[in-house]
Amino acid sequence: MPELIEKLDFQRIHFANRVYTPREVQSTVDDLAAHLRAKRISDSPFAFVFAYNHIKTVIACFAVQKAGMILVPVDPDIRPLELADLLTDSEPSVLIRYDPKTLEFDYRRDLEFRRPASEPWRGEDLSRICMMVYTAAEDGWYKGALLTREGLLSVAHAIVRGDHVNPRTVSCMLAPLHHLYGFQAGLLVPLLGQGTVVLQEIKELSRLRSSVTDMAEYGVTNLYSVPMVFYLISRVPMVRNWLGTVVGAVSGGYKLMEPVFRTFRDKTGLEIHEGYGLTEASPVCTWHIPEDRVRIHSVGRAFGDCEVCIRDRKGNRMPPGRSGEVCARGVNVMQGYFRHPEATSRAIRDGWLYTGDLGYMDEDGYVYLTGLAKRMLNVGGKNVYPREVERLALLHGNVQNATVFGKESTLGGHEVDAKFVLRDGANGSREAFSRWFQENLSRYKLPRRIEFV
Repeated sequence: MPELIEKLDFQRIHFANRVYTPREVQSTVDDLAAHLRAKRISDSPFAFVFAYNHIKTVIACFAVQKAGMILVPVDPDIRPLELADLLTDSEPSVLIRYDPKTLEFDYRRDLEFRRPASEPWRGEDLSRICMMVYTAAEDGWYKGALLTREGLLSVAHAIVRGDHVNPRTVSCMLAPLHHLYGFQAGLLVPLLGQGTVVLQEIKELSRLRSSVTDMAEYGVTNLYSVPMVFYLISRVPMVRNWLGTVVGAVSGGYKLMEPVFRTFRDKTGLEIHEGYGLTEASPVCTWHIPEDRVRIHSVGRAFGDCEVCIRDRKGNRMPPGRSGEVCARGVNVMQGYFRHPEATSRAIRDGWLYTGDLGYMDEDGYVYLTGLAKRMLNVGGKNVYPREVERLALLHGNVQNATVFGKESTLGGHEVDAKFVLRDGANGSREAFSRWFQENLSRYKLPRRIEFV
């Protein structure tokens, strides 16, 4: 398998009040990679990394690739029912699920080597693949998007150029590293640009004020996050003083609402430059580069080596101002979905990736999103597929029918709601149902409001 980066070349990484040098990180990566090669008991190419925003994630991600394996980042808050689906789909040879309270690996406890029950990777062309990210669960089942080294580096180098990342840059990503946007902009980009990385765990948004003070202490210049976090940052007292070194703010994950943009600008003096993309495009398609005049209702222009156009249902290219499905083409587009050739052929037609997002393009090439062609919600930058939540809900013995839907949030994205039809004679309180869902579904997928019919 191709290695994403052969040598880690950056300034330093700040995490948990410690500074990690390139030599220190590279040495730990080499040690873990050697251990993976020596202890591996299966020729499955996949390695699951449960990716907190943590120094161990940095080490694990690059060690996996140095060991000749395909990196599969996993949300560390994933629940057993959800994880079982992924394990069955790809049968990884190792799970790297570490204790985030410690800074050094305990190979005995943090690594689980597996002997797969089947070999689903047989017959698949994985020679160019270095990363697989699960997404696209419109039918209720997640699929692994196969991403190439060339595609990932194409996007990363474009961000390095577009955002002027260099050895003087200090980058901070306030989004999860298991999300491809977080991995690209928060980790891969500053490493390629020889800059400094500030790692922040944002699992608890109540600690965001301490993250802001850390940004001031470390002199962060480039800030990447999602709309909700930018809104919360704007509420931190004296925030303009704390962000005095920041020269660029970039938003992704889901549509930036105008009130969030204006509030952040008024409180900090900074304009948020928005981008757009999806996992299948490694993951950036459009962006407002720093030199662009921000058009707040737009997600920017085609970015890097990616070409973007609008097409109707018949595949005809639409002229400026006419709505249709946003399509992308370029080296950044995935090779396909692992073990799902039919889904791949639906998503990629004549070399174009049909994103499932609706929109139009103006005369200057700026893209404006207007809706979704697929059944999907977005909660805080994470995709929620109603069909998957409905399928998992039916595994509860008292649920006969489930309908999951959402409404737009005032800050952007969606809130998840659900209606459940219970079986005749079913017992159980709302509290009992809530406990079951909390045990079996990731937190961001949990319905905020449940109606029992």
